[in-house]
Amino acid sequence: MDHFDLTYGVEDAEDARIVVEALPYVTPEELEQIALPADRPTMELIFRFPSLDRHLPPGIPTWGIARAHRLRRPGLGPWRNAAFFEDAMTESRAQVIASDTAKEVRLKVTADYPPFFMGQMEAILRDTFRRYKELVPQRRLPCPCRPGCSESFLFDVVVGRRKSKETYITCNDSGANVSLDSLLMGFSPTTAAGRLAEEADLRRMFTALIKALNEQSEKTCPSVFTLGPSQGFRQLPTTWESFTKEDQLELRLYCEHDSGWHPTHESVYRFSPDKVWLEKLKANWGPLLAITLHVARLVKAVDWLADVVVFRALEDALEDTHGGVHPVHSPRAGDLLLQEAPKLVDIQTREVLKELIDYVDSKHPHEPRNGGLHPLTVEDGRRLWLCERHWKEYQKG
Repeated sequence: MDHFDLTYGVEDAEDARIVVEALPYVTPEELEQIALPADRPTMELIFRFPSLDRHLPPGIPTWGIARAHRLRRPGLGPWRNAAFFEDAMTESRAQVIASDTAKEVRLKVTADYPPFFMGQMEAILRDTFRRYKELVPQRRLPCPCRPGCSESFLFDVVVGRRKSKETYITCNDSGANVSLDSLLMGFSPTTAAGRLAEEADLRRMFTALIKALNEQSEKTCPSVFTLGPSQGFRQLPTTWESFTKEDQLELRLYCEHDSGWHPTHESVYRFSPDKVWLEKLKANWGPLLAITLHVARLVKAVDWLADVVVFRALEDALEDTHGGVHPVHSPRAGDLLLQEAPKLVDIQTREVLKELIDYVDSKHPHEPRNGGLHPLTVEDGRRLWLCERHWKEYQKG
């Protein structure tokens, strides 16, 4: 029953389970207990089901409440139609409230940088909605032009205007112009918690893209990596000539936890590619480098890649292969989601990566495979590869 999000366990009570469909409905007084602060940046998303003739079907939103129980604050619910969640690392809070009368579920997030927790909670809800294949929610963004405004905008319309480089949309109720960025992303964070959330949001969206690819091909190996010359690399006239002179490449696999990607002692491989792998890497160097440069900008400890010589070697290698360099920028989270991210990862590149990991693992048969990382499907449906410590943290939840 836990597997199907019908129940979840209770802390300090090994055999006790919460049956989410049997929970009581929230009262007005209890709603006050989970009210979000009005003085912090806020994002809100409405999942509306206009095709329903009657009330919301079973499991909406209780399946999502059960799946996200690890993020729930003890002592505050949950109820059959409402729940409160938080992420302590980024000081983010979320409120989920369902209405049978309006035939909708509202997700509201407050934080110094709301998009991270909004994206995480939205993915959890949407993944449970998909169980009703004929029931596709209409996503709407409530208008924030003034308190109590009844207007809302279709999410796809707002995204379309953002892609067209427009900056605002007009409220039909008040006539006010509403910033598209305020609807989709909030604003640039100025606090430490906000910056942590923005970084975590970029990491979450990168692994969310990989989740989308899982529908076509199972994710059988870590997908967050950097690949480049190892320290002490001696640059010859071309990068590939350097590798034939027994210089080494360095492959780093990263624990994909949202709090910060990081390598472990076992997940850093240094190797000299043989002739077969030299040709295979050269043929696939463009997409491998694109991911490497992008991941490097999202990793906190990348001093090895900060060396100008190494960057020059990486770019020269791409130029050797394709006749030109294709730089990878470090966009804001929203721009990554809307524009650049879908171009970063493809199935063929991941297949090459899997073969490469198997190859370097074969050179160290007594070491743990896949850099000692463990695969785990987290609440929002993403399959992450985690280090021992973060993997155990999820087991406790």
